[in-house]
Amino acid sequence: MSNPKRSALASTVGTALEWYDFALYGMASALIFPYVFFPEMSGAYGILASFATFGVGFFARPFGGLIVGSLGDKLGRRGMLFFTLVLMAVSTTLIGLIPAYHTIGLWAPILLVICRLGQGFAAGGEYSGAVLLSAEHAGKKNRGLFASIPGAGNALGSIIASLAIIAVQQLPREEMINWGWRIPFVASFVIGIVGIWIRTGVAESPEFKAVKASDVPKRLPLVEVFLRKPRNFIGAFLLSIGPNVTSYLPSAFALTYLVAHVGVDKSVGVMGVMICNFIKFITVPAAGAFSDKFGARKVFLAGAVGLGVLIVPFFLLLNTGEQGLIWLGMFLIYCACNDAMLGAQAAMLSEAFPAHIRYTGMAGSRELAGAVAGGTLPFIAVALQSSAGGAWWPIAFYAIVLAVLAAVGALMLSHGDSNHDEHRLKDVVPGH
Repeated sequence: MSNPKRSALASTVGTALEWYDFALYGMASALIFPYVFFPEMSGAYGILASFATFGVGFFARPFGGLIVGSLGDKLGRRGMLFFTLVLMAVSTTLIGLIPAYHTIGLWAPILLVICRLGQGFAAGGEYSGAVLLSAEHAGKKNRGLFASIPGAGNALGSIIASLAIIAVQQLPREEMINWGWRIPFVASFVIGIVGIWIRTGVAESPEFKAVKASDVPKRLPLVEVFLRKPRNFIGAFLLSIGPNVTSYLPSAFALTYLVAHVGVDKSVGVMGVMICNFIKFITVPAAGAFSDKFGARKVFLAGAVGLGVLIVPFFLLLNTGEQGLIWLGMFLIYCACNDAMLGAQAAMLSEAFPAHIRYTGMAGSRELAGAVAGGTLPFIAVALQSSAGGAWWPIAFYAIVLAVLAAVGALMLSHGDSNHDEHRLKDVVPGH
């Protein structure tokens, strides 16, 4: 197996195992945690509190992205991916061991937030590192395809998490709330060991090795990102808003919306998320391949425009209460729009910064957008809906505004590999 294929496989499987933890928390925050950690809060207030802890992880992600990214540009991509995997597994396992609110009172949500911060820090450095390790092994010709493949790992992790949630929901409700929900979280310890084993056989990125051997200035990566590529950092931040909206609106907020306001069984939403994640095995790599053929910006803009056009039909389909139509609505946003943006985003960001500051630029911009848009989205959506008397239209308007910002970001972004530092590496790195 060639290095590009081996690195893509290891990046994808490792990301799947790590994203299992993050997705598991997202679904548990909608369906379980309000009753375990916030039982004193009734109705929307308990859900808001649970979604607030969901958002805490996103606010830790920019710190993880900037710190892990800077270390990845200094020390290598491979080592940082081992670190993020271990931290995620430990944080998730500890969540499964936290006593409930009825046992230790306020310490329960406090400990939950601390562990969630660990999850967020790890996730902040994981995805960008996996994308870069895969993309930099691939070279230029197929960079879009190979950069997009770890995004399918996110889908695989979400599928495993969905199956775990569905399994524990088969228990009697009291048993599920008391102990059943803990099993998938504690299992993360074993999953982490598997992920580490899979990644041991992957070599360091050839582009990083070339940077280490070159005379590219060895300044602080974060400082150089802002001095050399401020426009690209802003553009990368704005365009990264789009995939956050199309991911967390259907996979987190919609789970609560369907139960509380449409009146369908909670399994309908969870099953819809799982079906969409199976489809992502095709749509995410396809978006990467289309990026190589037609240009990543065009593919991304198609997803952003799609979000603006399809967000109203999305809510109308959810409100029918019909299982098949609900799943169709989730597909339109979570697969068609999200995967066009997600697959193209991987290609665009992996080329937006020179190799010696690429991890920092990509992870920092992407995870800052995750904190601003992704982490707050379920919370803001619930708040907007409550303030509008249960109406969904303010949420749709908010999503349209974010779609416009994402499109602006894509138009701002220029390729970072045209600078002289990148040209110095072309004779050293195969595939350039």
